[in-house]
Amino acid sequence: MASELAELPVDAELTVGGPNEQVTIALANGQGYDIGGVRYCRTEHGLEWTTLIVAHKTPDRHLLSIQVSCEAMNTAVRLPSPKKPYFIRQALDRLGGGMDGDIPVTDRAFVLSEGEAGIAAALMKGLAKNKLPIIYVSAGFDGTLLVNPNELAQYESPRVPWRPVGLSQVAIAA
Repeated sequence: MASELAELPVDAELTVGGPNEQVTIALANGQGYDIGGVRYCRTEHGLEWTTLIVAHKTPDRHLLSIQVSCEAMNTAVRLPSPKKPYFIRQALDRLGGGMDGDIPVTDRAFVLSEGEAGIAAALMKGLAKNKLPIIYVSAGFDGTLLVNPNELAQYESPRVPWRPVGLSQVAIAA
């Protein structure tokens, strides 16, 4: 399959695959923008995994969307626990986190200052411009936090097989 992907067509679509996997790639160059997408499907152990990656790049910004889904091919197969796709880790490492509305996407908690009560309210009410879910950590009246928000942002556990970074935001109201 790798040799078939050596020459990627521009302003066209290419699909290659084998018995258990298939990849479709599309690239287009416009005036002032580039857009590309990959759809990768793999079937194994009664599960169909689909990864969709779409990128839109202009001189000002680079938008990236990554979606992963898993569907059971029959009712006897159990779906695995969700895990952060490897592609998200790669994108964050190579491209950086960018912005999710007005919030930076990082592996650190986002600290709201006293003057940002309006942003905190918008986050809690679901009215902010962000797309990722928010884990909101509020300080007590004495200013102390019951959890370490930076550890929470990087939390990884065998019982909870995902880390918030790239999947949600951790916001702290000081």
